[in-house]
Amino acid sequence: RGPGDEGWNTIAELVETVSPPVLAAGLSTAPIPELVRALLEPFERYPEAAATVDLEGVHRLAAATEAVSVPGIRAELFEAVVVEASALGRVEVAGPIKLPDLLGGLTGLMRRDAARVVAELNHRVDPHANATSQWVGEMIRHDRFDQLDVLLAELMGGPDRLAHFTFRGSDPADPYPHASNLGYYVGAYGRAIDAIAKRAEDRVGLVRQLFALFTGVVPAPGGGSIGIPLGPLVDRRANDVVGDLQAGAASLKQTLWGLAKPRTADGRLWNGAGTSQFQDAWQEVADVG
Repeated sequence: RGPGDEGWNTIAELVETVSPPVLAAGLSTAPIPELVRALLEPFERYPEAAATVDLEGVHRLAAATEAVSVPGIRAELFEAVVVEASALGRVEVAGPIKLPDLLGGLTGLMRRDAARVVAELNHRVDPHANATSQWVGEMIRHDRFDQLDVLLAELMGGPDRLAHFTFRGSDPADPYPHASNLGYYVGAYGRAIDAIAKRAEDRVGLVRQLFALFTGVVPAPGGGSIGIPLGPLVDRRANDVVGDLQAGAASLKQTLWGLAKPRTADGRLWNGAGTSQFQDAWQEVADVG
C-alpha cells in the first residue's frame, strides 16, 4: 500500500490508537528516516498526472509521538521530517495539511521536555544543526515566530536565567546542559538568519521578532499569551543590544549573544560557568554553516 492507494491514512489511524509506550517500542525498532520517507513519497493520482504528496500521515504521526516519553525518538522524528519535507522541493501538496502546518506541528515534539529533546539534537541526532537551522528558517519564512518564541523561552529558563544557565548536570561530558542547549538553538537561529536575510534591516527585524518575549508576553498556540517574567534588567537592555546591530556597531553573533546569555546583577554579560559549553555548541553549528 502506498500514499496514492485508498485507505493510506489507515496507517495514521492505527498509530493514533496505540498507547504511547507501544508507539515508543515500535518507533525504537523502526528506521525512522525510512518510515518518514515512505510516508512522504510523491505519487500520481492518475496516470500521467503531476506528482503530489500528502502530508497528513506524517503530521498525524508527529502529533501522536508528542506523547512518547523517549526524547531521542522525538528528536529523530523531528530531524527526519525536516530533512524529507525539505527535499520535496516544488512537489504539489495534496490534502488539507500544508507545509507550514507540518513544520509548525513539529514544535510539539520539542515542547514537552524541550531541554532533553534539544540535547538529543545537539549531541547526537543533528549536532551541526543542519536540520534544526533549516526548520528555523522555514518557520521564519512562514511567520511562525510564536512557536520559536515559546521554545526559546523554555531553553532560556524562568525568571532566574542565570541559575538556569549555570545549572550543573550529572554528565561530565556535558557539565552545563542548559547553557549548551541554548547555544545550540540560538546558533541555529543565527545560521537561519544568515541564509535568509542579507540586509541589515531585515536581520534586525528577525532578531526583534524572535526576542518578542522581552516584552514579557509570549503568544500561546491557542491564541492566548504566556507571561515570561524575565526581569527588568534584561528588558531594559534588549532594545539597546538590538540597536547596536541596527547601527552597525555589533555583528549578528554579538547581538544574539547579548540577548540570549544571562547577565549579572549589575547588568554585565555573564562569562562564568556554562559559557564554554554555550560557545562550543554555538561554534559547532556556525562552523558548518
